[in-house]
Amino acid sequence: RLPLTHLELQSNKLDSSVGLALAASLRGNERCTELNPNNNSIDAHAANAVKEALAAVEKAWRKTEEGKAHAKAHGTGARKGGGASNFLGDLFNMT
Repeated sequence: RLPLTHLELQSNKLDSSVGLALAASLRGNERCTELNPNNNSIDAHAANAVKEALAAVEKAWRKTEEGKAHAKAHGTGARKGGGASNFLGDLFNMT
């Protein structure tokens, strides 16, 4: 069983209620640090909730053995192309 670390959700006709549900589902997660929500109708409130949830996941991941090993190997605490920062760029591509 492999944990989910990356989720592609672009162009799925997701609305803000799904964005808020997604943010809630990320609570307590320490693995899914990358999310691609491009081309969905998620409003600013829901997008911010998802962004904050992803930042919390990223912070929790950095405290795991895997996150610590990655930081040691790469000299950083963030994953290459890391999660929450990708989400910010994706916000500009939402419709």
